[in-house]
Amino acid sequence: MRRKKRRKVSLLSLFYVVVTLGIMVGGSIWLDDRGQTVVAKVTGKHEEVQVSDAPQGMWVRFYRVGVAFPAANDALGQATLTVPPEQYDALHPGDSLRVRYLPAFPLLARTTDRSTMTVLYELGSRFMHDPILLPLILWLVGGAAMLWLATRVATTAVFMAGAAWVAVGFMLMFPEPAPVKLGSVEATARVSSLRLVTKSPAARGRSRRRMRSFNSDGVRRLAVPYQVVQLRLALPGGRDTVLVVDAVDSASLVGVAVGADLPVRYDAASPRDARLTIGSRTFMEKNRYHFRVSVIGVPILGTLGAWGWRSRRAKKEARP
Repeated sequence: MRRKKRRKVSLLSLFYVVVTLGIMVGGSIWLDDRGQTVVAKVTGKHEEVQVSDAPQGMWVRFYRVGVAFPAANDALGQATLTVPPEQYDALHPGDSLRVRYLPAFPLLARTTDRSTMTVLYELGSRFMHDPILLPLILWLVGGAAMLWLATRVATTAVFMAGAAWVAVGFMLMFPEPAPVKLGSVEATARVSSLRLVTKSPAARGRSRRRMRSFNSDGVRRLAVPYQVVQLRLALPGGRDTVLVVDAVDSASLVGVAVGADLPVRYDAASPRDARLTIGSRTFMEKNRYHFRVSVIGVPILGTLGAWGWRSRRAKKEARP
């Protein structure tokens, strides 16, 4: 049989990634240095939620404002700006906003109180508060360093380090879910989007054979599927609606479609944290240990590799 060639990362693809990042960072710095400041009019608002297929539910919010402003050569410039949630709530269509834009590329613009350092700080802050990615990196790096030190001590230390790596993984990667608190204000919100999550994200890699076992339905399928519900909540006396996101067991939310009105409860100080008063949330606990095989398997493979490396090193040192 003819063997399939493995896909390799091409230098051209790597070049495209480097060039794209360079253009984004360079354009941002150029905007700080050469951008022109004008007064823009708010033309629209858009609150976006990106949902990931995490076993316990996870999503990220973005607050964007569309603006129009007088550009160079009497042209009309238009851009979409990312703003903090407080500023997003305070702005309405027709309001004025000071922005900085590039005359050569009016689509590249942002508010005057934001810079490249501000954007980088926000990205770093989002990474530091990521409930999955940051603990995973810390666990992998810390475990590898612990095994590396153990190989220079003793064979027993290697196995003790491997056991400690597993124990720390369970404490770090599987925190107990926080109880959902319902606010004191009762209201109804209209469903704007529904997303059923039944599997965890697929693993990616160069070799399909290596990733096939990690991407099988049996490995990726969640113990309890859940439904991510996005709702529009109208505030008393408000000119806008806020976007509410909640997740409940899919089996406890049957027959609900987009456009339906569902009961919610929230605190007046934080309406976006509103929660559905119907549906159960057992998925948060039952999907908690979904990645336990990886948390056990990675330290076992690392421990065996460290043990083998130390054994070979001991044999070399024992030779006359």
